[in-house]
Amino acid sequence: MTTLTWPLMLTCTLWTAWAAADGKEADSAIETSLLAGSCYGCHAATRGQQGVMPDLWQLSVEQVSARLTDYQRGDREATVMSRIASGYSEREIERLANYFGRATP
Repeated sequence: MTTLTWPLMLTCTLWTAWAAADGKEADSAIETSLLAGSCYGCHAATRGQQGVMPDLWQLSVEQVSARLTDYQRGDREATVMSRIASGYSEREIERLANYFGRATP
């Protein structure tokens, strides 16, 4: 990914989230977009794009939630994801699961 692609993608994501919601919902949508944006460092940023790690866009809401919760509890082992998931609140896991899982056909 070029150095220009990441800031442009983040700006577009934030603008889309802001345009799609008002007031507190806008703040929530922007926070969720920022939270999800950190996933793009390893996972594909768009549906069908092959990344280094699994394509989150192919998982259901339940699968994303279950995997993050498993990483958080230590029930699923991974060098990096266990550390990342341990910092998420239940609400953040729910937000991420809805963000990526709702894209599943």
